[in-house]
Amino acid sequence: MNTASVGGIRGVGSQSGHAAARHGVVGLTRNSAIEYGQSHKY
Repeated sequence: MNTASVGGIRGVGSQSGHAAARHGVVGLTRNSAIEYGQSHKY
């Protein structure tokens, strides 16, 4: 399980560094879910 703030999903003013770091967590989680789903079909 990963956690990220709302700043990782929507931009927050004057916090571009924070948003970029949090989006990395969100993007990694989403991509991992897609890859796992494609390789583990039942």
